Amino acid sequence: MFKTYYKPDQSDNYYPQSKKNTESICISSIGYSKPWPNYETQIMRRELYVLHYVKSGSVFYLGRVWQAPLILLMTPDKPQWYKIPSDSLPYEQYWIVFSGTVAKELLEKAGLPSENAVIPCPYVEKAYQIFEELTDAKSYTDVDDSYYMLSGFFRLLALHPESLSQKEKAKNISPIIQEILNHIHQNYAERITEQDLANLVNLSTNYMHRRFCAEVGMPPIHYLNRYRIRCAKRLLVDSEFSIARISESVGIPDSNYFCRVFQKHSQNRSPSEYRKQHKQTQRN
Repeated sequence: MFKTYYKPDQSDNYYPQSKKNTESICISSIGYSKPWPNYETQIMRRELYVLHYVKSGSVFYLGRVWQAPLILLMTPDKPQWYKIPSDSLPYEQYWIVFSGTVAKELLEKAGLPSENAVIPCPYVEKAYQIFEELTDAKSYTDVDDSYYMLSGFFRLLALHPESLSQKEKAKNISPIIQEILNHIHQNYAERITEQDLANLVNLSTNYMHRRFCAEVGMPPIHYLNRYRIRCAKRLLVDSEFSIARISESVGIPDSNYFCRVFQKHSQNRSPSEYRKQHKQTQRN
């Protein structure tokens, strides 16, 4: 593996020393960057697939703004372009570039689309552990770098079908409820009501509520707040933003209410206590 640094978007790029893979699937490169607000890529069309694993921040792609954690999928012969909004929180991403005759088939088997798309990524922390191994030169001692990168690609794909909890798998989430879950994952920073979710899938509010509880095991707003708090916890640890700004960024503009919800989902710890505890853990 060798590494290059690309200055315009401050990205680190990692390439195999030699590509010994067959034409069926081949990893071209892996990258990491923290582009700044208003950063915009060039519009490209190329014979390559790209999976961007976005851990934090927001991104304009496919005609709208999306909130992390998510995956941007870019496919061959389609415009490959995105932009970081001016008001985005700190943006961080890894990506993997690949090609091959079975690339589309592998994506579909993993439950991923085969065309440009945005996919929720609740397992982004596990994905980042894999990327950190793939970009660590120590991992390549006495191994073929091209095959090691390929093994990481398959490990990333394996995370996607496992992203639902065992409880959600056992409940056999229906397409209608999965659409609601996807909407929550992608739009949690916005105001969302049960009426909004019911309208999304053309159901009455009462029926949607009962069906969501039956399949997911909790009411929609409880699930929404739990997801918001998960995102807030990441910001508390990874940024220096105020509690008020984090509260607003995850869709709870009332910081007092945010603190009450946070304690409910954090073993009665306040946001400040959670941040202090995890900052100390990082230093140790």
